[in-house]
Amino acid sequence: MRRRGVLTAGGASLVAGLAGCTGGMDDSSEDDTANDDTASSSGPDGDRSDADTLLTIREISDLYELPFDATVVGEFNGDGSTVTDSFALESGPTILAYEFGSDTAPFSVDLNRTDGDTLYSHPGIISRMGDSAPEFSTGSPMAMADARDYVLDIDADTDWSIHVAQPRAPAAEIRTMPVSTSGAGRAVVGPIDVADRIRVTGEFNPAGDLDFLTAVAFPEGNTDDPAYATPILSQSGDTGSEIDGEPIIFEGLTWGTAWVSIGALGDWSLEFEA
Repeated sequence: MRRRGVLTAGGASLVAGLAGCTGGMDDSSEDDTANDDTASSSGPDGDRSDADTLLTIREISDLYELPFDATVVGEFNGDGSTVTDSFALESGPTILAYEFGSDTAPFSVDLNRTDGDTLYSHPGIISRMGDSAPEFSTGSPMAMADARDYVLDIDADTDWSIHVAQPRAPAAEIRTMPVSTSGAGRAVVGPIDVADRIRVTGEFNPAGDLDFLTAVAFPEGNTDDPAYATPILSQSGDTGSEIDGEPIIFEGLTWGTAWVSIGALGDWSLEFEA
């Protein structure tokens, strides 16, 4: 696995930025994701995978189990509050896979540019208010980054690990719609071949009182403007709530490959179709 640096930092409200659109998983959840790299469909840059399920990144170890290089930019480990050493990001979607050592201790992590500019910075990309969501002790939110140097500003009363990655999928691993995924809590799923539209259907089973699910698509192309990160689903409801989303049309855009950041407190089973 190629890594652009290994960095260690001593010492990382209602859960904010669940899908990281300005941009934990429940260990008991079932995951139907297959790492099938068999290719059949064609795209402009080569054959596509014929796998009918998406790859899923829910925790740090998932980055290293991808069937291609996750491009891990930095590995940060510590205890308590700190600001990490700086690290360079390329323009595009960026995953922060994390683990916190307590199910109840609050924590908050900001992804900030070192030049102080708030554009392309992501305050609260990882956060939890105490025991309101113990499932979020582990997760993997996503954000759009600019080609700049960044730091993580971590406020925590427990030990933590955060790995920052910018995976770029080869053509043979890109899934074509229709394609499905299932899991629980926070996850990044993909990669999906998206032209100019996407629709999400499926089922959501909330856990507790925070009965919501969000999904935000992050394209690997068109990365000069992080505004291209696009909400494609916002759902709330009772157990067994059916998801029947409206088609999202990306007018004037050619997406290509996309990743989807999912934020939820509960189990979900999703189908993506054009």
